[in-house]
Amino acid sequence: MESKIIWVKDKSFLGVSGSGHSLVLGSTSRDDGKSLQPSPMELLLMGMGGCSAYDVIDILEKTGVPIKSFEIFIHAERSKQDPKVFTDILLIYKFGGEKVLFDDVRNAVDLSIDKYCSASAMISKTADIKYKIEFLED
Repeated sequence: MESKIIWVKDKSFLGVSGSGHSLVLGSTSRDDGKSLQPSPMELLLMGMGGCSAYDVIDILEKTGVPIKSFEIFIHAERSKQDPKVFTDILLIYKFGGEKVLFDDVRNAVDLSIDKYCSASAMISKTADIKYKIEFLED
């Protein structure tokens, strides 16, 4: 796996993946204090969420669980000292579907967090990762 980071200007960078996808990242702020692009740490958190989302949907599809909607909300706390690593992460998995059982989704989430998601395995070295499961109304 490869990536390339190209400095654009100020503190903005272009990230190019080995598969040819690109996105702008950095920490340049507008006059109102909001960032113009996601920070590298936001991307890391999104990557962990995406990794787990892929696992969960894959597991549920293979076991025939009829998911109609799915999302993950992620909240993270970081250390106050450098390096400002993630210290606590809460993932809220939200599922929608008429015949979706709690035990089925809990099993898929447990397998993702504890066995399959490489990103959560790495991040768990510094962060306490917890999760909740909620059901969306159809």
